Amino acid sequence: MVRYFALGSVKAIVMNGNGGNDSLTVSDLVLKPVTLNGGAGDDTLRGGGGNDTLNGGNGADTLDGGRGGDVFNGGAGVDTVTYASRTKSLYVNINNIADDGEGFPDASVEKDNVKTDVENLKGGSAADWFMGSSAANTFQGFGGDDLLMGGAGDDVLIGGDGNDAFGGEGGGGADKYYGEAGDDFFYGEGSDNVYFSGGDGDDEFYVTFGGTLVGGNGNDKFYAGGSAPITINAGAGNDIIDVCNGEVKDIVDGGTGTDQVKIDKFSNTQLDKTTNCETILVGVAGF
Repeated sequence: MVRYFALGSVKAIVMNGNGGNDSLTVSDLVLKPVTLNGGAGDDTLRGGGGNDTLNGGNGADTLDGGRGGDVFNGGAGVDTVTYASRTKSLYVNINNIADDGEGFPDASVEKDNVKTDVENLKGGSAADWFMGSSAANTFQGFGGDDLLMGGAGDDVLIGGDGNDAFGGEGGGGADKYYGEAGDDFFYGEGSDNVYFSGGDGDDEFYVTFGGTLVGGNGNDKFYAGGSAPITINAGAGNDIIDVCNGEVKDIVDGGTGTDQVKIDKFSNTQLDKTTNCETILVGVAGF
């Protein structure tokens, strides 16, 4: 059922969902502040052109604030804030601070506030910068050259098109990063146990702890160090694999192409197995 209201002297609007999977949508032409309450169920809430508050409630909700400085409360369940329709660069930090939306922290256009009970983010077609919380976050950058940074949880970061960069902050999570198209950069440090997949493009991997690195079709570069086992599957292309800095136990598969392995500190490095590696250099640092 569709209901139409004459705004007139209305100062604010409140819309409540029922117990099912509700869809509450406000026109972009509505500039009055709107509060959308999803309630129970997997709801889809979309705000208007004003400063709106979206409350997901129980369930796996999808929240789209539209324009304006919006507040996103996910509630119970795994919830997603989406900016998929945006064509300008975004900055979103899941930190309970109104510094999110189009623009950057020092000059944000919108001043959205994505609360820490929101787990997932979807970007637009431009370059986006997403920063995670202590929860298990899933970020999708889609178009543009995105910067995706997880937090302490078990994060899944998906770059999409563009030359994307991925960063883990040593939070101890079992993270999975997927570059997909473009020339992507992957960074993992501290106690992160990672799975990095480059996809197409000439990708670069830098890991100082344990994990699995998968190259893809391009000419990829791998830098592996630290004190935990690392497995490298370089994939197609002419790849360079640099092993150094610590007692690393590596299993290296160069894949197809003409591949090169460099060992910086032979006395501290254990190569458990190498296959499909045409050249192995000892005592040569860097790429």
